[in-house]
Amino acid sequence: MNNMSNLVNEIFDTCILRDNESSIDWIIVNGVLKDYVFECNRIWENKDNIKELVKRLPSEFQRGASFHRLGYDNTGNVWTYDQLVCDKMAALGCAANLMFFTIPTKLAKKLQPNVMPYVIVK
Repeated sequence: MNNMSNLVNEIFDTCILRDNESSIDWIIVNGVLKDYVFECNRIWENKDNIKELVKRLPSEFQRGASFHRLGYDNTGNVWTYDQLVCDKMAALGCAANLMFFTIPTKLAKKLQPNVMPYVIVK
């Protein structure tokens, strides 16, 4: 369970744009819990690693599944209970153009405040 969570955090920490950095190549991802700014070159350098994490998600994400299901792997086991780690996973997937939210997360919160948005793996 912790291995995938550790990998998400490690890749996230590598790709996030740090406060003391300046970059002309960055991407903003609106997550469910937070908004993130990633350095594009580091996202592309880690795209294969992110893709491997995305492959571990349940197959239902190919059709679309609730954000709440991100904590499960493709064998039905829970890999994290931490919603922030799920948010980081979704944000990395979106930044690498491997996943997307069915509607923008900020709009989803306004339309259905108690319902989590759906995520689709490309």
